[in-house]
Amino acid sequence: MNCLSKTIEPHPNARLAMDSTLIEKALEHQLTGAIMARLLLRDQRYELLYGVFDRDGYDVVIEAGGIMRHIQLKAVVANGKRNRFSLSTRLGSKPSGCAIWISWDPATIGYTGFRFFGGRPGEPLPDLGDRIPRHSRANSLGRKGQRLDHREIPASCFTRIADLETLVDHLFGPAPDPDLQLLRTAIISAPGISAEGWIGAVQEGSFDAIPTDLGWDGSADLAHLIDGYALLEQTGRGEGAAVANQARINAEQTGRWAGGALDLWIALFLEHRHWRQSEPHEPDPQQRALLDTLVHQLREALVA
Repeated sequence: MNCLSKTIEPHPNARLAMDSTLIEKALEHQLTGAIMARLLLRDQRYELLYGVFDRDGYDVVIEAGGIMRHIQLKAVVANGKRNRFSLSTRLGSKPSGCAIWISWDPATIGYTGFRFFGGRPGEPLPDLGDRIPRHSRANSLGRKGQRLDHREIPASCFTRIADLETLVDHLFGPAPDPDLQLLRTAIISAPGISAEGWIGAVQEGSFDAIPTDLGWDGSADLAHLIDGYALLEQTGRGEGAAVANQARINAEQTGRWAGGALDLWIALFLEHRHWRQSEPHEPDPQQRALLDTLVHQLREALVA
């Protein structure tokens, strides 16, 4: 009988399996770089730290917008059969620990999708449960011991993420309103305005410090924390008097002032300039009620 040896072709992904650690690092750098680029586009400063090893349950730490995320990264070939992961209980002790499941394409070694396990920005991990995994390697007796400081998390606990933008939202919250960002940078230390009390807090960017019962009579200092004329020129909204007149006409017709926080703050600035220069210098009761509405709308828009 003629016995011919059969040539066994290696699996196309055999080489990748040998380089699994390097692939995980490549995916880690791709993802962290993409997250950083997205944060920069949102005009958010960030800090990035890498763990030397994941003894404490995380691979990277990213801080942005006051949220510090300790992140454990898990990589799985796209359409793979992996259906659970082991997470360290130490990750649950972090203020905002989380895990990101990265699906990747072996043809490109690039990420193709994400799943997320974690709380809202600023919140810790959800309960990890009580299912204790075992070590992947057996000891000298052929037994796989329990990893008592880890818990096994099924795939069903991970949330599918549509795209990178949504992933960054899960990590650090929705992108900041560009108008609010512009207002924070536009706030000035105006001469004659005290930097103490709630006005000082607003100068520091804490808009929720504006009193809920603030009305027209107490809003002059708030109005003049910005230069409305400079913002009109910067944003191309038009000339001051024309913008103020149109905003006032719309408000008189509808009972509400149009626009977002930036438009409303500019309107408040222009209204104080208008009444300072007009005769008489005080609005009548109906006009005052409409101006009170402007102040209330502005606060609502700033703290929404």
